[in-house]
Amino acid sequence: MNPPKIALLIFGAGTMVCTGARTIHQAIYIINKVIDKLKDAGYVDAKFVPLTTENMVASVRTPWRFDLSALHEAYTEYCDYEPELFPGVTVHHPALNKVAILVFKSGKMVVTGARVKRNIYDALDTCMPFIMENRSDPNEPRGTKRAVNAAATTRKRSKKTL
Repeated sequence: MNPPKIALLIFGAGTMVCTGARTIHQAIYIINKVIDKLKDAGYVDAKFVPLTTENMVASVRTPWRFDLSALHEAYTEYCDYEPELFPGVTVHHPALNKVAILVFKSGKMVVTGARVKRNIYDALDTCMPFIMENRSDPNEPRGTKRAVNAAATTRKRSKKTL
């Protein structure tokens, strides 16, 4: 596995934004390294203050392709789809608070807007049933035992990667 590409943005007001860290520990480690370098450069007041998680992002790969038009038509109240502007369906379920799921035709999904891991799992648990109804894989009829087992396997894999 390649090391993550972590970027730290430092603003004039003294705030920092860390992106690309896969864990809180990685973020804290990088922030502390940068604070040490700032102190070495003469910014003696640089210090670590408690951090807050603003946005966690998770990517999910499924073995299926999705019919985005069908998903949007069936669940218009939850889904935004403008294929001329963006190649995926954005799912905003009321139970998800500020978490959104981006669903792509290829079967890949991105969960964004979570502040804790539990938000990601809750979003997938809430939305996967109706997303799965709109698979476009002609070789795998919906509701088969193989499809249900594959969905459970995908769920286990996504937990491991987070």
